[in-house]
Amino acid sequence: MKNVSVVMCTYNGEKYLRQQLDSILAQTYPIREIIIQDDYSTDGTMDILLEYAAKYPVIKVLVHEQHTTVNENFFSAFGKATSEYIAIADQDDIWMTDKIARQMETIGDKWCCFHLTQHFVGTPPVSPMIDKRELNYGLERTVFLGVVPGHTMLIHKKLYDLYRQHVSKEKAEAAGYSFCYDTIMVMIADAYNMMTYLPAVLVYHRVHPTSFSTTLGRKDLSQRTVTNAIQMVWRNLSPTRRKEIKPLIKQRMLNMRLILDCFPSAPYTDNVREIIDCYTDENWLARSRFVWILIKNRNKIFYAPERKQWVAVLRAVTFPVTMYDYFEVSYKHWKERQTPIHSEN
Repeated sequence: MKNVSVVMCTYNGEKYLRQQLDSILAQTYPIREIIIQDDYSTDGTMDILLEYAAKYPVIKVLVHEQHTTVNENFFSAFGKATSEYIAIADQDDIWMTDKIARQMETIGDKWCCFHLTQHFVGTPPVSPMIDKRELNYGLERTVFLGVVPGHTMLIHKKLYDLYRQHVSKEKAEAAGYSFCYDTIMVMIADAYNMMTYLPAVLVYHRVHPTSFSTTLGRKDLSQRTVTNAIQMVWRNLSPTRRKEIKPLIKQRMLNMRLILDCFPSAPYTDNVREIIDCYTDENWLARSRFVWILIKNRNKIFYAPERKQWVAVLRAVTFPVTMYDYFEVSYKHWKERQTPIHSEN
């Protein structure tokens, strides 16, 4: 059997940590080690970890060297894993007992395997809902939205090694303003077509009540109606809103280019490079070409391909406006941090 390490980073997670640890320990696939790296929790998290580590030798408890970003905490923990494969765990989820077994059956020669997840508050639902659509998770969608959550990922250690070998500390820090560690891993795997998808719910992902608050007071318009489509376009036409969020979008695209340029031999990057070049070019001709590229990639940029192609074309044409919705959460966090916008260099 191929070896698997589970990596978890914790911070003040005492409330739900036991449930998650129990679900990981109950896996039907043997786990070589569970590496848990704490970021100086101030509650009872460390007491729980030490209690479990004393009972289960497979658990290795570490404390991160210093307070730092979530990205560097996870990447640091990945580097301490000794197995060929690494499964990523959040501190407050609940895993299905066959999660790792099914992912190991699916991953084959790919570098990353991910699956569906079901959000819950309080007690997890008994019957998870399965989305049977063919999901898009290529670079053409990732350039706009991080679509693969870390807690669903099983990665080959080679993927992490490539990141450490080719992405300098300075570029990693710049990319960290736009991307979480999981999206960076997905970008690299997608660039080599080394992602695979398992259409099954294997994790109950805990959502805390504060996560339900709408961003910037906007109304959710996810239901597909003509009225909602018109309202979505209208609210994204606000000049003030576009002026504030536009630099964030440009920053994200330039930072994606920054990472992809570290892998010049990656064969599956042409489309997304074209998208980035056209969007970041202020020339009106480039912006017109941006719309054309969206139309051309209409079956790759949304959550799933549309059954009716005329709907896909219409969504692609209006996407330069409606895409601002994707960046509201990032914009809110950026505004709170008042992080300066970083240039390509």
